[in-house]
Amino acid sequence: KCLVKTLTQMSGLNINRFIAMDFEGFEKVVNQIGGVNVCSTVPLYDYEIGYVHRGGNRKLTGKRALNYVRARNVSVEGNGDYGRIKRQQVFMSSLLRSALSGDVLTNPAKLNRIVNTFIEYSTVDNVDTNSLIQLAESMQGVDAGRVTFLTIPTSGTTTDGANNEIPRTEDIDAIFNAIIDDKPLPGEKKE
Repeated sequence: KCLVKTLTQMSGLNINRFIAMDFEGFEKVVNQIGGVNVCSTVPLYDYEIGYVHRGGNRKLTGKRALNYVRARNVSVEGNGDYGRIKRQQVFMSSLLRSALSGDVLTNPAKLNRIVNTFIEYSTVDNVDTNSLIQLAESMQGVDAGRVTFLTIPTSGTTTDGANNEIPRTEDIDAIFNAIIDDKPLPGEKKE
């Protein structure tokens, strides 16, 4: 609830639904989808987890997918959380492509299994099975290449020892205003 309150204050959006999933649920949903293909031009090695991707185009399932999105110490990235965030965005884009191009949305039995797994391993607020199925069905025909992932812009870190990111408020406001007004995001071309 604190996160929703903070995002509402920061964005001006009315957040009326919330879904949180634990690690076990993440693994199970990825497995229900049949895995997610992720391409990396180089092997990705985390000194705590080991290899999270061996390079090339690979299908990640369950634990491997979770390690890929969670790893924070990938030496070739050298940027900690930003590398992790970028990998999470790559993974979500690939997950979206898998769901849209595969037989997920057009296969009612498979879609129901995924939604039921999602519900079983999620904490939800104002979301039910029918809402998730309607959301999935509304995505039919969406071009995954037109979905934009971004990271909230910051201008470095605090010097108080906490190493917290300093938000660029004007740039953040421009992003959320574009979303609220259904306009292109800053830097995107108009259609």
